Amino acid sequence: DAPTDNVAVVIGGIASSTAEGASYEAFRVPELLGYPSDRTYVFSYRGVDGPHLHEPYERADTYAGLEDAAGRLTTLMLRIAKDHPGTGVDLIAHSQGGIVARTYLQRAARAWQAALPGVDHLVTFATPHHGTEAATMAARLRDGSYVGAGLMEGAGWFLPIPDADAPALADLTVDSKLIEDLARNDVLYGTQVLSMGTRNDLAVPASRALYHRGRTAIVDGDSWFRSHSTILAAPGALALAHSFLRDGAPVCEGGTPSRGLTERAIEFVLRWAPAAVGLVDRPIVGPLLGR
Repeated sequence: DAPTDNVAVVIGGIASSTAEGASYEAFRVPELLGYPSDRTYVFSYRGVDGPHLHEPYERADTYAGLEDAAGRLTTLMLRIAKDHPGTGVDLIAHSQGGIVARTYLQRAARAWQAALPGVDHLVTFATPHHGTEAATMAARLRDGSYVGAGLMEGAGWFLPIPDADAPALADLTVDSKLIEDLARNDVLYGTQVLSMGTRNDLAVPASRALYHRGRTAIVDGDSWFRSHSTILAAPGALALAHSFLRDGAPVCEGGTPSRGLTERAIEFVLRWAPAAVGLVDRPIVGPLLGR
């Protein structure tokens, strides 16, 4: 059964897409939690001009600035309020989608609109609430070495990764203006938050995935290369989310935990590997290329 009578809005992460179907794991979470399809909406990074208020979007649409994405979420919420008057909303977000949701909530708190629906719950899976070193690694590789620049250019042909100059990546760095602004402000008053992460997530380690002003949980992860996405189908994560949405007993109170050895190792590699590559190949590869 659905945990609430609210409308569920699911917000995908960076490099997600619905242009060729919705196979992305995040889009199945509301169904797995029991929400009926007529009360479930998939946020589009392109707009609401489509069936069920969703315009199919490409991966590149997720690379734009997250402030713009929050504006599109505002439009969606206004349309939902019109179609479901008096009904609350539960936001369910993966990765970057959680920052889009928090940016929307912060906007709503600053400029309240009576027409916006109330947001009762926000559930985030592996969202970089404190930014992530992975967001800056692409730019460091590109700018720090000839080999790194070649790797980034080549990877873009085969992998669904944004360009190093993508505004979304800039918004997700640990010292971005958006992340710092969100850190100074709570979510909209009355919205309960559950954030979940895994310690072996290469993209967003647990210490960066937990929102310290809400409930938090560290769930069992898959391998390092998969846990960022497989958390969306992890039975433990779904059970915690369902209980939280039903306003069940607290999952785990408190702030961000201390970083474990695995998390420290992940962040060390993300932070220093580009510099290490640059130290090796600039004096060696550069002269070979006549630079």
